Amino acid sequence: MTLTYAEIAEIIKLIDASSCEEITLDLDEIKLSMRRHGAGAPAQISMAPASSRQTSVADTAQLVDTAPDAMPSNVPSSAENSSAEAPSADGILEIRSPMVGTYYQAPSPTSPPFVEIGSVVNADDPLCLIEVMKLYTTISTKAPGRVIEICTENGAMVGANEILFRIEPL
Repeated sequence: MTLTYAEIAEIIKLIDASSCEEITLDLDEIKLSMRRHGAGAPAQISMAPASSRQTSVADTAQLVDTAPDAMPSNVPSSAENSSAEAPSADGILEIRSPMVGTYYQAPSPTSPPFVEIGSVVNADDPLCLIEVMKLYTTISTKAPGRVIEICTENGAMVGANEILFRIEPL
């Protein structure tokens, strides 16, 4: 049995609305675990197929985007759910979206953007948020550099593996 994206999202909504502190759903092909760490602290959601591959997400405002039929093999495995980072032919790091969602350049409409063109970033600095069904994933970089291009506009829909930023290594 597999779970669709909509079914997983519905389970998360039900758990979030309840006072349940932890749940584990173990099916033939997938294991879904969600743990809440107190009222003010983030919850942790992790999903893994019955095999050894595992995908984790930290923070109640984060969700791993899964295809309706099966989990993709290219979903990042860190709890931070950082985006795919790969140098292009010219040595520039391309930060890609790990999921389909809405791109936000700031934590709130009244906050300044995480980064702008020319911003110098350190490893693990937040770059943006990707929202999926009111759940937010923080995208960060794993290496220091200078933001040379922001490839999408605030509030725009982004696809999985779409380039979000180009960063010149320092």
